[in-house]
Amino acid sequence: MKKLAVLVFVLAGLSAFAATCVIRNVGETEIDGDLVYGAEMRNETTLNMLNHRFLVGFIDDDGEVINTKNATQCSRTMQANASNYYSADSGVDPDDVDVVLSRMIIDSGLKLGIALASDLEISNVVAVRDGDDVRVTGTVKNDGNDDYEDVIVCIVIFNDQDDVVIVVLEDEFDLDSDDSQSFSVTVGVTDDDDDSDRVLVVADAVNADENDQFTKPVSQAEDVDACTANTATPTGTSTATATATNTSTPVTATATKTPNPAAC
Repeated sequence: MKKLAVLVFVLAGLSAFAATCVIRNVGETEIDGDLVYGAEMRNETTLNMLNHRFLVGFIDDDGEVINTKNATQCSRTMQANASNYYSADSGVDPDDVDVVLSRMIIDSGLKLGIALASDLEISNVVAVRDGDDVRVTGTVKNDGNDDYEDVIVCIVIFNDQDDVVIVVLEDEFDLDSDDSQSFSVTVGVTDDDDDSDRVLVVADAVNADENDQFTKPVSQAEDVDACTANTATPTGTSTATATATNTSTPVTATATKTPNPAAC
């Protein structure tokens, strides 16, 4: 594991604000020959943020910047006493990276404001690991009266130490009132079980009926199941009849087999 450095850079007017935004659960994982940095930022202030972004820098052992990346982030808002999750890949050989720096981008794009209450509901989440892939499926429903646009489903993979391994986004889609949509996201990880222990599914949207304001994110956590071969027959009942010795009464045996829900 390489040395980690986590910094939050701030403008003078926001120094008190940044002092109570905590970066934690930092992960550094080599995935498919690339170094992936993941983290959680916890907003412990009383400020509600809209439309914020994260930047990640990869530094070599000479202190030179190798690469900087705009991170993939889960939600588009970070309200007071809430968290957001993000990750970025180095784009270079992991052996060349000595230090990783991450910060929130504080510029004219950062806006403060309260996100709307959300009527999104996440259900039927299943996460199955097959080799170095984790397949996450589930359903998102708009259980309210307003139409939603640009719904985003985010998948966060955590290792067995609760560190953020990687963040992946599903394509945006619209969701009218009382509609639902299934999702299936395959996330490339490693072939080590410890690197994909659980997932967090997060969803937010733009409320088309309320001046295109962001909704607060909703989430559901689920453990990752190991993929096992599906050797069971389809659900059903098989009946065998035999006659026991010295009796004329048939003996009937019934067995039911159900497919493994975590089958490959």
